[in-house]
Amino acid sequence: MDPEVSLNVAAKMAGKTTTAVRRWASQGLIKARKNKRGRWEIETQSLREHLATSVSIHVGETSGNRQEPDLQSEYIRSLQSSLDRERKKVDDLSENNKRLQNEILKLTHEIKAILSKDNRGLLSRWIKSS
Repeated sequence: MDPEVSLNVAAKMAGKTTTAVRRWASQGLIKARKNKRGRWEIETQSLREHLATSVSIHVGETSGNRQEPDLQSEYIRSLQSSLDRERKKVDDLSENNKRLQNEILKLTHEIKAILSKDNRGLLSRWIKSS
């Protein structure tokens, strides 16, 4: 399980009230559990995922004098990195596609040249029957 934070810390990280975060936990929108003292402990990865998919995101919330981890920015960086990798894959596939299309064109010309030299039509009859 990912690291957990208290309800208060989770609320500050999300830029929401503790009531809102408690409601998310009760509704199963985020992974959370009550500890032995009966206090909520919120799974940070689940909170990140919920915040990334929710409509209203408050980026860079702070708590007192110390900066809470900026989960939204971290998640956005992760998504940007994934997007960059996917774009590279698309570029590679596009290049491979162009190469294969050129190879098909080259082979098509070769086949046409071979068939045009086949005076008796043996190859063209063989190809049609295959």
